[in-house]
Parts: sequence; structure tokens; C-alpha cells
Amino acid sequence: MGKAMDLPAETREAANNVIKMQRDADWQNDFKKNSDDGIKTQSLYNIRLIMEHDEMLKGLVVFDEFSEQIVKTPQAENSLFKKGFWNDSDDTLLRSYIEDHYNLLFSKENITDAVVTEARRKTINPVKARIEAVEWDGQPRAERYFIDYLGAEDNHYTRTITKKWLTGLIARAYVPGVKFEIVPILEGSQGLGKSTAGKNLYPDKFNDSLKGMGKQKDDYQQLQGSWIIEVAELSAMKKTDVEGIKNFISAQSDTYRNSYGRYALPHPRKCVFIGTTNQTDYLKDATGERRFYPIKCGVNKAKLDVWHPDENYILQVLAEAMYWFRNGELLYLDQATMKEAKAYQMAAEAVDPMRDAIEAFLAMEVPTDWENMSTGLKQSYVSDYGHHSKWL
Repeated sequence: MGKAMDLPAETREAANNVIKMQRDADWQNDFKKNSDDGIKTQSLYNIRLIMEHDEMLKGLVVFDEFSEQIVKTPQAENSLFKKGFWNDSDDTLLRSYIEDHYNLLFSKENITDAVVTEARRKTINPVKARIEAVEWDGQPRAERYFIDYLGAEDNHYTRTITKKWLTGLIARAYVPGVKFEIVPILEGSQGLGKSTAGKNLYPDKFNDSLKGMGKQKDDYQQLQGSWIIEVAELSAMKKTDVEGIKNFISAQSDTYRNSYGRYALPHPRKCVFIGTTNQTDYLKDATGERRFYPIKCGVNKAKLDVWHPDENYILQVLAEAMYWFRNGELLYLDQATMKEAKAYQMAAEAVDPMRDAIEAFLAMEVPTDWENMSTGLKQSYVSDYGHHSKWL
């Protein structure tokens, strides 16, 4: 027998393409059948087979592990399905499309289960992808993020709070549920771009619409896809509201049933919080608000344009924060910074207009027969206090 000839590379590639095309053309032969040789419509496998080979459906869904949601991929976007989270309407569209093109009507439940199964075959994490988009170039810039973009005070306190917060941002992405309770409060006049500075770190994962802070049912659903959550205008909140916010932001895990889930399960937190305010006196109780750390913005001229950020600069900030995280940066403040923070918190405390009057009343000296004096005499004494030698 003669020796087999080696085919040229071009010929082998052409042959392989023919084989692949033949297999692609024959994929419908792989449908699972009923006993009467009809295609089974009670089969997740058959739905997945269609989704894997149909040109409109191929590569359509993946699972976003950060948001814990099924996502329609941008590269598979078409006239029927647009990029974004998979929703109930998409289930209906898929079910209808398969019926129209394959004359197969699958149940709604089977469609849902098949989509979940297909999506789980490929997992993505857009937050980790953004953090790891570039290697840190070794140039320090991250702890000056609010200084350079918002003209914040350039001192040890501002740089430390910024460094801890950015490290916590990374930590929550890689170790969901890790204990982290530092909330910078960007304090400064309107128009500085305080919210924008937070948003620029990852616009798609920034959330400024979580108004209920745990009071509303869908607050927990919103947490799923959020990495940075803004707490706006603490000054407008009642003390009881602030107490609720403190408890909400301190939680490390939330239990709820997410989309396409049948059971309520714990969801470790992947987000951090940042506050913004136009006021200078907004903390209701500085002694009890250790989570909130004021950063005075607009004190200096910003060196960078917060409205037109350099994307590579932002990615370098995240890469540097990743370096801190990998090298064991602690997620809490040292005693020296805590002492500095206390002074800023006291300066930001909202003074109750009645507090000074009450404190003065409690400190007031009274005559020895005060308990025996009539109400009228007591009122007269209080009114004349400071000129009351006649009473003593």
C-alpha cells in the first residue's frame, strides 16, 4: 500500500470547514424524540440545542456573577433581543421565536429553566474585568482621587479615607460580604461633581436611586447589580432615618429571592456606599456616626476634569487599589486617623436649635427654695436669669 500523502494546510482547512458545515447542518438530527418519533417538547436539552445552533440565539446569554443575573450579550444583540438583563418579556419572545421557526411549543417553565442552564455555561464578572483591565504602572494617584478631581483638602486624613474606601471597593468585589463600614461624605457646594466622581469609577455599576435604604422591597434587588451606592443629603433626613441607614449600610449580607430564583437565599454584599451633601452641618449625632467620614471638597482647585475623566486614569486608580488589596491593606482606620475623623465629624454635626437652650437650663443655678416656688415665679426667674441677684 502506498504511503498516504500529506494534504496542504489550505486543503485540510477547507476539508475541516466542509465537515463543520455538514455537522452544523445536521444538528437538528440530535433532537430528543418521543416514542412516536416526534420531537420532545418537554425537554430542556432540545431548547438548549436550538439556542446553541440557531444564528439568532447562539451565544445570546451568559451569567453575570456580580449582579447574579442572566445577561444578553452585546455581541449577540439582534433585531429581536437587545443587550441587558434577561427579563420576562425575553422568555416570551424566545418561546414565540422557537414556535415560529421550529414549530415547537415549549412550556414557559421549560423555557425559563433552559435559559438559566444555558447562561450558567458561561460566567462573566464585569466588575472584576474592569478592575483587572490594566496593570498598575506604579505611579501613585489613587489616594488623591478626590483631591485631584474635586479639590478636596490635601492632607493625611483625606488621603487615608480615600485609600481605605477604594480598598474596600475592591475587597467587596473579590470577597463579597467582607466587613467594611467606611462611608466617605463628599461635602461641598452644588456643581462640584461630587456624585460624578463616584460614578466615574464604573458608571454602569453606580446607583443613586436607592432612596429607601432598606425600607422598600426592591431596595435589595437593586443591591444586586450595584457596586457603588450614593447616599445623598443626610441633612434632609430625620435622626431615625439616619439610624436606619447606618444599620442598612453595616449589613454584610441580605436574604431575599432574586430573579429566576425559587428560594430566599443569603446574598453577601458586593457594594460600598458614598455620601454627598451641599451642607456643612448634616450629621445628626457625631458621637454615634463613626461610619460617616466627611471629606471637604472644593477647598482647592481641582487638577483634573471630573466631567471629562481620562478613562485610563480611572483604570489606573482601580489597578492601584487592587494592588493595595492584594498587599493586605486593612479595611479599618488606625487610632490616629480615627482621632482626626472625630474632629471632622464634630464639625459636621447638625446642631439642634433647642439643645443649647436645654443645656443652659440644666446648668442654671436656682434658689434653695426652688421646689417651693410657684410656676409664675419660676418663669420670672428663668426670664431674668443673669440678673437674678435679688432672688439669691
